[in-house]
Amino acid sequence: MTGFKTQDRSALLALLSIVLAMMSVGAAFYQNYIYTRQLEVLQRNVSRAEYIRTCKEAIEAYFQVKLKVGLLARVAEQDRTNAGMAAMALELEGANAGEPVCRARHLSG
Repeated sequence: MTGFKTQDRSALLALLSIVLAMMSVGAAFYQNYIYTRQLEVLQRNVSRAEYIRTCKEAIEAYFQVKLKVGLLARVAEQDRTNAGMAAMALELEGANAGEPVCRARHLSG
C-alpha cells in the first residue's frame, strides 16, 4: 500500500467528523437522561419529606390532644369528689406551658 489518496483522506476526515458529531449528540442525550432521572429523584425526595412532615404534625397534634384530654378527664374525675380542683387547673396550665418538652419527648420515642 503506497498510501491514501487525497480523496480517501478527505472522505476519512468527513467520516471522522460525522462520528464525532454523533458521539457528541449521543453524549447530550445521555446527559439529558441523567438530568431527568436526577429531577425525578429530587421530586420523590421532596414528596417524601412533605409526607414525613405531615405525619410528624399529625402525631404531635395527637399527643397534645391526648395529654389535654387525659388531664381534663382527671379534672372531671376529681370534680366529682370536689377535691384538688385548683391543683388540677395548675397542672393543666403547666401542661400547656410544657408543650414543647412533651412534643420532643413523644416525637423522639
